[in-house]
Amino acid sequence: SRNVVWAGSYMEETRAFIHLGVDINAPVGTEVALDCAGEVIRIDSDTPEKHGWGTRIFFKLHDAPIVLLYAHLDPVLRYVVGDQVKSDSIFGTIGESSVNGYWYPHTHVQALTNEAYDAFLKNPGSLDGYATSNDIAQAARWYPDPIRYIRLT
Repeated sequence: SRNVVWAGSYMEETRAFIHLGVDINAPVGTEVALDCAGEVIRIDSDTPEKHGWGTRIFFKLHDAPIVLLYAHLDPVLRYVVGDQVKSDSIFGTIGESSVNGYWYPHTHVQALTNEAYDAFLKNPGSLDGYATSNDIAQAARWYPDPIRYIRLT
């Protein structure tokens, strides 16, 4: 829960303080690689929305029923939708504030089950990096811990 971090912020209104992914802080321009083989299934951006996702890329993993989302990236990516990406392949870099949702330099990595991804496709505005404590049971089912699918090097 990030209720202390977000106290008094725009998040106070929704009370969505449970972070559903992992934030990896790194300088602007740091390369980001996919640690498990997968297929690029979506690329989008909400730039210049403040507190948004910036550029994000979705990978359907080959060896797990998981979609991995990476957000807050520079808009120049090395792959397009439909590309098969090998493990350890660099696909992008950490974006600067003006293109990453006006956040500090980092990437947000979030795992989605196939069910969660299908729900997102039906209502793209429903996907957030946070949930309320009332939604914790559903969030735990739909957004498993992404740590098992990433590593830091």
